[in-house]
Amino acid sequence: MSKNFSKEELINMDVNTFKSQLGEHLYTDYIQYLIRKHKKPQIGELSSYYLDLFSDDHEKCRQSIGHEIESIGTEFWRLKAKDVFDLVGSRFNTWDEAVTDSQIIDMFQNISFLYAASCYINKNFSKSIGVKIGIFS
Repeated sequence: MSKNFSKEELINMDVNTFKSQLGEHLYTDYIQYLIRKHKKPQIGELSSYYLDLFSDDHEKCRQSIGHEIESIGTEFWRLKAKDVFDLVGSRFNTWDEAVTDSQIIDMFQNISFLYAASCYINKNFSKSIGVKIGIFS
């Protein structure tokens, strides 16, 4: 899926490098990757870490992106990870023209870790999007 980047590497990474690491995988494959890579407590910690990076205004942007995702419906879960990354970047750039590559990557990670946490919390949600939790993941 992608190399395990440290937080320091992500800070200095440009969006094209990050996006190239996503390849042609579905977004649900990326969420599955996060779940396999991190244990449940780590997913919660990383969700909190990424949430804390953003201002209140950027949090409103994240919520706006979430509403857009909901409006796409089930088709969203058939998108490639790089297309979701583009959607997040596009909306974030519209919200804040001074947004940095690092912030776009962080927003994508924030949304992805929140979905990964949601999969742990709500097994019906995880099943509905095709993400496996536990020993079968």
